[in-house]
Amino acid sequence: MYSNVIQGIPVCMDQNSSCYAKQNNIAYENVVIVNKQLPLWANDQEKQTEIQCQFCKRPIITLTKQRIGKGSIVCSLILILTFPILFWLPCYKESCQDVVHLCPNCGHIVGEKLYKPCS
Repeated sequence: MYSNVIQGIPVCMDQNSSCYAKQNNIAYENVVIVNKQLPLWANDQEKQTEIQCQFCKRPIITLTKQRIGKGSIVCSLILILTFPILFWLPCYKESCQDVVHLCPNCGHIVGEKLYKPCS
């Protein structure tokens, strides 16, 4: 995208300034420093996600936990009526459960992905 991107090197546009970027005796002009903007929530993500926690303001990779939600219970009720011996399956399979994202620093819930049967 940018042909002249250097990450982490301070740059001033004034060549006489002390913070003018020089590396290997080459002066870089018009250098763009790219800062990665992290999302604040991990909603609708199945896997661990890199975000900035809304509560402790730190960049984190979320912890994920599975939990039985309304979609799992609905599937279990349908299975009780159709195949009673398999009613437990949605509560056992992780792919049929909700995913909750937690901040490893402060422990707050920072996102959810709800299981939706038939979607």
